[in-house]
Amino acid sequence: MKHPEDALTVELPITEPAAPKRSSHVETALRHLTKDRDRLTAKRDDLNKQIEAIDQAIMALRWAMSKTVNKVILLGNLGRDPDIKTTGGGTLVAGFSIATSQRRKDANGNWQDNTEWHSLIAFGRTAEIIRDYVKKGSSVYIEGRLQTRSWDKDGSKQYRTDVVVEELVLLGKSESKSTQTAQEPIEDPDIPF
Repeated sequence: MKHPEDALTVELPITEPAAPKRSSHVETALRHLTKDRDRLTAKRDDLNKQIEAIDQAIMALRWAMSKTVNKVILLGNLGRDPDIKTTGGGTLVAGFSIATSQRRKDANGNWQDNTEWHSLIAFGRTAEIIRDYVKKGSSVYIEGRLQTRSWDKDGSKQYRTDVVVEELVLLGKSESKSTQTAQEPIEDPDIPF
């Protein structure tokens, strides 16, 4: 005898459920939201790049802030002949001052000169060049660094800040102490310029 289940075999087609129909308003809103998402994603990527650049700038500034600079540049005229001395170890030292001037108009429109005096000190070969070729009135270009010294005098602490000369360029025409005139060229192979 046959089972009743065997006799009733019917094949039904399997279909996927149909997607619900969207209205044109929903389609439009979906397109707009997709465009907004894409635009915001691009903005986010741009902002991330900007944030990365800012982070790099912050790191560079932190590095730069850990460094220091002590640099002085002066262009002026000697106010007096250099004072030349020798240290106990035999190093030549030249002490001198130069004047720099700044010209400004005052409240009445008149030109006023403001002169600032700078104390300088040079050592070794630079001091020799100063001794031999520089005198009161000479024009010089100086690059150096600030150095403050202190000492006790009669129970009170004294301070002095000098510019330590690291680079020296003689400017203008002046007579040297070695009897050369302004028109004669200085021919010294040891001068570093």
